[in-house]
Amino acid sequence: MENIIKYTVECGSWYGVVALVIVLIGFISLLVFAYKTIRFILPFTSKGFSKFCNTLIKYKDFRTKASVKDVSIETELHR
Repeated sequence: MENIIKYTVECGSWYGVVALVIVLIGFISLLVFAYKTIRFILPFTSKGFSKFCNTLIKYKDFRTKASVKDVSIETELHR
């Protein structure tokens, strides 16, 4: 970016000024697009994450039992 600005100032042509304005407009529009995309996606992500966490927190006791042939394992998880 420094080289473009330096070249435009040294050259002094309208072509360089127009090119610099186009680059700046493109950069600003890219920032606006990224901002709007993040603002659009963030509510869905946070809702899904909070729903997932609430689902995990609802269950306070877990009991599992696994058995293979004559070996059996039981576990209890308490919150």
